[in-house]
Amino acid sequence: MIRSLHRATMVAATIAAALTATTASAASYTIDFANQSPVSNLGWAACPTGVSNCADSQKIGVGVLGGHLNSTGSGSATFSPASVGVFRGAGLGVSYGTDKASDATHQIDNSGTGSDFVALFFSQSVTLSSIFRANYGTGSLNRDTDASYMAYTGSLTNLPTSLPLGGFSYLDHSTSKTNSTALSNVWLIAANVNGQTNDAFKLSSIVVNTAPLAAVPEPATWAMMLLGFGMIGFGMRYGMRRSNTRFDLKVQRIAAGVDA
Repeated sequence: MIRSLHRATMVAATIAAALTATTASAASYTIDFANQSPVSNLGWAACPTGVSNCADSQKIGVGVLGGHLNSTGSGSATFSPASVGVFRGAGLGVSYGTDKASDATHQIDNSGTGSDFVALFFSQSVTLSSIFRANYGTGSLNRDTDASYMAYTGSLTNLPTSLPLGGFSYLDHSTSKTNSTALSNVWLIAANVNGQTNDAFKLSSIVVNTAPLAAVPEPATWAMMLLGFGMIGFGMRYGMRRSNTRFDLKVQRIAAGVDA
């Protein structure tokens, strides 16, 4: 019986080792806004638009809306809708207030009051890995490209009247990588919301990562597990039968007066 249980333990250990599955890695997508055909007042984009590996089975759909944030001076900003467009060779730009597509004032900027932003809607939750901007200053102004970004968790179908500025993270003009680990299907990218007024850029491209898939045992693993459970059960039943046989013999010998 001890040998049988030992064999059963070895089988169980084999099963435990087989159940150690490798988690599928996250998929990475580069979405290029700069090389799209010019579009004004951009709405929802088609699923494959701008996705470098759209032939993959995991297609990422992305939609874009534009807006403007005006700081209230109390750590939040009021929201106003704005027009957003694709400007070929540069990327996404926003027109708000007196901005015009005809005089190169359609960048994402924070000149004047407040900051322009774009809201990116994804078909599944993603991590925003990198944000690439193209400097797009007007006239003789030497514009910077500092940006702010946020993983938005609310509903943009009914935007609130104000947004918390403390929810934005800062990205210096010399940096494109965010190091963010947040997952969301809505991301906001704005000209720096921390009070500066010299940032202006087009959003040329972004890199997003999907969440890794959960580890699931493969069919062969399930078969091994079921086989192992069957062998454990057989070993236990076999041990019980041997114990019962020895007990019956003991009773018979006592009844015969041999072991009394």
